Amino acid sequence: MAMTFKQVPDMTTIENKTRYTLGFVLALLFASIVTFYLQSISLLTILGLYFLGHYWFDFSRRLQSDWIRNKHIVGKIAFTEDQLNIENLQQHIDFTDLKKIKFTYNYIRGKRFAKGDVINNGLARLNITTKSDEKHTIVFIIESLEQFDFLKILFKKWYQLGVEISERFTNEQLRTMCLERIDIMSYKELQIFKNELQPITGRNTNEVS
Repeated sequence: MAMTFKQVPDMTTIENKTRYTLGFVLALLFASIVTFYLQSISLLTILGLYFLGHYWFDFSRRLQSDWIRNKHIVGKIAFTEDQLNIENLQQHIDFTDLKKIKFTYNYIRGKRFAKGDVINNGLARLNITTKSDEKHTIVFIIESLEQFDFLKILFKKWYQLGVEISERFTNEQLRTMCLERIDIMSYKELQIFKNELQPITGRNTNEVS
């Protein structure tokens, strides 16, 4: 079990930009053109303008300041079977040394979490406190479903190690557990799910906060 992620500066603001100024202007421009020429433009042309405007609206998302580019990448981090390796610091943290985890994330870069949602920037912030009270902040990008699913497995392992964990999807301020929404689970489903995350030591599963 191993997965690599691109790392960005730990002071990076990860929140999604929810206003697309350029996209709005372009959409308004296309709407104006359609309105002005409505009587002389064919339905096929109108549909073409609509889809072109939709494309530009999505493209403008990638022009926002929260969209990470190659120049922002400072290195890589790698999660292995039992530790986190931070390439640019030549440092590693053993999972058995983890005490607390606070994880804030924006789903997958370029993907919508739900219909009508903003296109996410994929940024994630991992705040770590070790058993010796050392603190680390790591910001990285989730770029694929494969990486996202890997993190689900990794978090399950951390819960089972008895790590105190807080997870939150920033765009909707949703609380999650192993990156799964718990607000849509029934009480029974939630109890079964939490039981699967019981620490190996037998202690009670940590509450999500």
